[in-house]
Amino acid sequence: MRLDNKPRLRSALKKLYGAKIDWADSYVRGTAGQEAIDFVAMMAGLKPVYVSGRGFDEEGWHSAVLELAASNGLYVVAGAYWEPERPPSDLPDWFVERVRKGLDEGRAHYVAKARAPAEEVKSLAESGRPTMEQEARLLGFPLCCVEAHYATAAAFESATFEILSRRADGDETEMKRLAEGPEPVVPESDEERAMLAMAVSVRPARNTSLNMCEKCAADPDSPGARLSATYGELVDTLTGKRRRDPVRRRRG
Repeated sequence: MRLDNKPRLRSALKKLYGAKIDWADSYVRGTAGQEAIDFVAMMAGLKPVYVSGRGFDEEGWHSAVLELAASNGLYVVAGAYWEPERPPSDLPDWFVERVRKGLDEGRAHYVAKARAPAEEVKSLAESGRPTMEQEARLLGFPLCCVEAHYATAAAFESATFEILSRRADGDETEMKRLAEGPEPVVPESDEERAMLAMAVSVRPARNTSLNMCEKCAADPDSPGARLSATYGELVDTLTGKRRRDPVRRRRG
């Protein structure tokens, strides 16, 4: 892979690997490794926008990203979490508002190398409402995988509502009490775990934070697979060693 700014990319990768986070933790280490690849892919022009502060909330990592962005003259835009408008839900409004509260209140930092995507991100800073096509383009991800992500999120919400309904025996007051508790609703039985497993299928791509759709995961020549291969080539070019331990995490 030809890279015009290879020394700078290597330096960025090295600094990210020096972030003050718990590298002994396998999840933190694996996720940070993927985040680092996403960041240098943005610096290399392969990915229009990198997102910090969503899905991986380690403060030491976030600080390292912002310092690196500043030292490299990158555009940084603080704004609401991106959440495209979805089709109307069949679930009660109170439940949808409750489960999406964290998304509605969340804030992230969006980092871009080029002015054009940075300006586009600025237009989304307050609303956080891109179209799915726009989100896919700005993240550099296949549209099919972004659509699958939101379909999975909707299926997870439906499964969670069904679990609440069963526990409360359909009593809405009790369902609200359970949903508004300090702890998230987690499966407690094999049946409940099976319900969530059917709703959520995560197919992580190597070398990037992308979770692929079913078709991309099954086809080695799919858009998702090709993106993973391109990012793998980037890693090989910079380090000579490709990561082969994808972890389960949110796109970003």
